[in-house]
Amino acid sequence: MELQTLRNFIEIADHGSITAAARTLGISQPGLSRQLKDLEKELGVKLLVRGNRRVTLTEDGTYLLNRARELTAIAERTKNNLQSKHALGGDLYIGAGETSGKRLVLHVAQELRHQYPGLHVHVTYGSDEGLVANLEAGMYDFILRPGKQQTQYESLLLPVRDAWGILMTSDDPLTDNLLMTPTDIGDSELILPRATHARNTFEHWLG
Repeated sequence: MELQTLRNFIEIADHGSITAAARTLGISQPGLSRQLKDLEKELGVKLLVRGNRRVTLTEDGTYLLNRARELTAIAERTKNNLQSKHALGGDLYIGAGETSGKRLVLHVAQELRHQYPGLHVHVTYGSDEGLVANLEAGMYDFILRPGKQQTQYESLLLPVRDAWGILMTSDDPLTDNLLMTPTDIGDSELILPRATHARNTFEHWLG
């Protein structure tokens, strides 16, 4: 597989049409169709289901699309980093979870951008599991997440502390409380964060 072939496949998936993708890419529709057939032959799977006006991804096509986005992003980052290795620049990819530490890091990133205009900072928010998986896949340079230091990674504790709070309507009886205890909450229905660490911490506090 060539990177350009993967980029073209991404265009087809995003447009939902080979004709529209070919128009955007500036290549012929028959040429793009042949390229897609060659890719399916190389992989030994069917990637698209062709309808009257649109194409839809098969399960294998969806898998390839996700991997293609990762591979092309890593390739672009590698090129940018090599081109800017003689000066501080390039792309810095940060994954951020539900932690107040991101404010500190984003402030520092903004200062770096002023000092080094060639540096581009990209921040993506996600769940703990997704952040770690994307870090290991090379999608992030580093991630911000609450919790204890992880021995399997290079890690740094930030001088911040996350504070928990509860959002409620103004007429809720609990609004009179200055502090909240597990007993106060009782059997109230709660909407908890999806992040595993945050959820586990809160459930442990509730007992």
